[in-house]
Amino acid sequence: MPRRALDHSTRSRYVPRRIDARLRAELGTWPAVVISGPRGVGKTTTALRVVESAIDLSQPQQRSVFMLDPEAALRVAPKPVLLDEWQQAPDSLWVVKKLIDQDSMSGFVIAGSSRIRADDHDDSYQWPLLHRAVTLEMHPLTVAEKRGNPLHSFVSRLADISAVSAPAARFGLYDYIDIGLEGGYPAYLRVGDPARRRAQIESALRDVVRLDAATGRMDHRKMLDFLHVYAANSSEMINQTTLAERADISRASAEKYEQALHNSYVVSQIPAWHRTISSRFAKRSKRFVNDPGMWAAMLGVGPEDVRRDAKLVGNLMEIFVVSQLSAQRDASSQDFDLYHYRDQAKREIDLLLESRRDRSVMAVEVKASSTVTRRDARHLEWLRDELDADARSWFPRFDRGVILYSGPTVVEISDRVWAAPISLLWE
Repeated sequence: MPRRALDHSTRSRYVPRRIDARLRAELGTWPAVVISGPRGVGKTTTALRVVESAIDLSQPQQRSVFMLDPEAALRVAPKPVLLDEWQQAPDSLWVVKKLIDQDSMSGFVIAGSSRIRADDHDDSYQWPLLHRAVTLEMHPLTVAEKRGNPLHSFVSRLADISAVSAPAARFGLYDYIDIGLEGGYPAYLRVGDPARRRAQIESALRDVVRLDAATGRMDHRKMLDFLHVYAANSSEMINQTTLAERADISRASAEKYEQALHNSYVVSQIPAWHRTISSRFAKRSKRFVNDPGMWAAMLGVGPEDVRRDAKLVGNLMEIFVVSQLSAQRDASSQDFDLYHYRDQAKREIDLLLESRRDRSVMAVEVKASSTVTRRDARHLEWLRDELDADARSWFPRFDRGVILYSGPTVVEISDRVWAAPISLLWE
């Protein structure tokens, strides 16, 4: 029987994750729940908390036995059952579909480290669980998870920022640099030496690239070069043609490499805000390496390197904030999309959080400095005034603006515009 017994006594040692509550809620609502995310973030550990049995398709022997009769194995497996690393046997999902449709079975938890590729025309990558499963995306550990802090919502705190008091602990810029460079992959958090941790993360990242390159029949050395260029330009607006030129590869290869890295959750893009309030706004996305620890490992930089380079500081802080917000959004039922804004008048806003429910906008600037001035808020105030002046009912409205900075206190700058410590993300 391709099933492993679960040791429920180990659950007391579990580090609570943001996804926990939503996973339990969705499992009670949907026949199947998919947990998707990069390798090594704890998907299996989290899934084992809610299931009674598990089938690990990453184990060749267990997979070969399971594939002799997957329908029988899934029928008799105690529910909920975890089907781990589904991408190792994609056809097994058609069996899950059959059991849901014909027998009204439920209680399937499906975990995998490959993004669902809806645009792939290969039959093996069609998605059979449409309308039968909800997908939850899992990220590396956030600072709140690592520190065992209450998993509050930054968006909720921002909406009621006038009631937020100063954090109990004071963090300075060097503290934020150290926290950001830790990254969020559980396997490396106990490695105290930053250089050793960075080397271990880089080794794991090289393994990921080799695996992705082998799967897609790509040159892994060129793919690594491309990822290095990507990391060097992370949090920047840069097009694929420029990336290809800097990596000395064709644009077609750059597209292929970026798609593979995106499917493995190593990189992502934040699109330009598309609500036109200016006819001259930039349409390019910002590109990001998804974990700041991985970004640092790819560039080979540590705390001392970052402290000596203002550009590295700025890039790290923005990558770090994006990683925290993305994890909060995808692990909860908060319905907001992330954008950035830049126009030809050189007005720039690092992040826009637009609600899918009422299209209200929260604007976020990230500053490494320990002080802020009214000038730092000028683009937030411009956006506020532009949106306030537009009376169209369907047009987005400005809710709040905040400058996240390395200072210690919450400061009201002007109407609905604030400055707050970066630690508001987790404190």
